[in-house]
Amino acid sequence: MSYAIAVIHEEQGVYGISFPDFPGCVSTGCSLEEAMTKGGQALALHVSGMVDDCEPLPQLRGFAELRADPELAGWFTEAIVAAVFVDLPRRAVKVNVSIDEGLLEQVDRAAETTGLSRSAYFVEAAKIVSALQARGMSFFDKKEEGASVRKRVSAPDDTKAAPRD
Repeated sequence: MSYAIAVIHEEQGVYGISFPDFPGCVSTGCSLEEAMTKGGQALALHVSGMVDDCEPLPQLRGFAELRADPELAGWFTEAIVAAVFVDLPRRAVKVNVSIDEGLLEQVDRAAETTGLSRSAYFVEAAKIVSALQARGMSFFDKKEEGASVRKRVSAPDDTKAAPRD
């Protein structure tokens, strides 16, 4: 996991958040919580744009390094400093996967329809499932020794959605 240092200033009840390691990545909020939430979203979008544009990602610096940077003199005066999670992409690794032949054909058709390679399709599907799981949705029962994984979808307890098989 990686964290980017955020600098937050309040002026007349509005909170502005910026990331010294990601120049131009800023957001605002009417509360500290809203600024943090929107700042995290802005940071994710900023990183995604950098990756899409093949821009190099910065080496993240810690608070002490940023504070010692003469170019950032004044940034930390009367500021709230926070560490915000950022999902920085890492190098791709090659893996071998065993998959039912019929399911692989379905994946290939779906990937072709969306204009993705097989690998890119698997990666995007994994990102979607991970994001939904982070929001409390469950897709798989725990695998018992010798048992197969049963697919199911269930919503978090606070929703009315019913599980599907």
